[in-house]
Amino acid sequence: MLKINIKTLGCKVNQTEGDALATELLALGYDVVEYWTEADVFVINSCTVTHKADGKARKLINKAKQAGCFVALCGCRGDVPDVDFIFDSREPMEFFEKLKEIKPKSRKSTEAIQRKTRTRAFIKVQDGCDRFCSYCIVPYKRKKLYSKPPKEAIAEIKTAVDAGVLEVVLTGIQLAGYCIEESGEFCTFADLLPDAAKVPGLKRLRLSSLAPDVINEKFIDVIRENDNICDHFHLSLQSGCDKILELMNRRYTTAEFADKIKKLRKVRPNAGITTDVIVGFPGESDEDFARSMDFILQMNFSRVHVFTFSSRKDTKAASMCGKVSQNIINSRAKTLSEELKKQQDKRDLNGKIFSVLFEEKTAENAYSGYATNYMHVTVQSEINLCNQIRNVIFNENEIARIL
Repeated sequence: MLKINIKTLGCKVNQTEGDALATELLALGYDVVEYWTEADVFVINSCTVTHKADGKARKLINKAKQAGCFVALCGCRGDVPDVDFIFDSREPMEFFEKLKEIKPKSRKSTEAIQRKTRTRAFIKVQDGCDRFCSYCIVPYKRKKLYSKPPKEAIAEIKTAVDAGVLEVVLTGIQLAGYCIEESGEFCTFADLLPDAAKVPGLKRLRLSSLAPDVINEKFIDVIRENDNICDHFHLSLQSGCDKILELMNRRYTTAEFADKIKKLRKVRPNAGITTDVIVGFPGESDEDFARSMDFILQMNFSRVHVFTFSSRKDTKAASMCGKVSQNIINSRAKTLSEELKKQQDKRDLNGKIFSVLFEEKTAENAYSGYATNYMHVTVQSEINLCNQIRNVIFNENEIARIL
């Protein structure tokens, strides 16, 4: 039997598409294995947001080629050299036909690697982006806007729940752009959420990355009225300086962003709010960076992913003047990361209780999972906690135990 490994890089949308591809391959009778070292075919579901992601893809491809794998590429990156086949993961029929021509490698052992029990399902309800942020290549790679019909989305959630999944994650390239007309009425993302949250048996509904403009009064009301929507909101800030936000074509100000955060915390006081920021964008002066860092620290995010500016060919930012030297970019990233760590070190979890969905056994009598606010939690337990939701409490040493 042909063994196939899929390596997904990048966002939750890519994860969703990678999972869907794996499901289809299993249905066709192929063996989807956990590691590329066991595979005849290595599929890399690529990301092209940064040069780092490109570099990681190339390294994985080289290793797989050296191991004698047939290497196929899908995802957002379409121009990686030395791959054997390129296809669209959303329309994989040509890839399935190609697989019929490939013969399995000879092996001393045919022992299959058991796949992890899935505790959550990723369901893509939207695709495509037309925002054209000046630094981003994604709109050029995923031009066509698509919103999944509500009935289809709800049906997929029901299927996941019936299969024993406790948490569903709704994903999209631009969830704020979800909008579909049915029977003469428009359904937005905020309109989809109540029906999704009310699927019988669904314990948790998690939302992937959101643009700030999705946070409107209707959205806030939905969050208030549906307790099983997880209190984790990833809002991409990118810069805490209005001048840089305008250069990035981000379409909001820091004041507007702060107002969205305030409204979310009003209905979910203990929410985990995470974000992405880019340092060293063209035109960012020392004063701009200082202003940005001050704003980021004021927001008191649960976690901040700090990215250094990565120029992408064909984007508007690639031709902007005022390039910042790499040494300065690296220095700013280090400074911001250090200040964020100081802020994180001041948090006090003593006595706080969280609901955790445990996903895997990480060591002898040790299990890990994620709280509703997306905090990663590990506990000691003599009983199997996998695919269970349990309350935990932290002590003064930030060690969690089951209640």
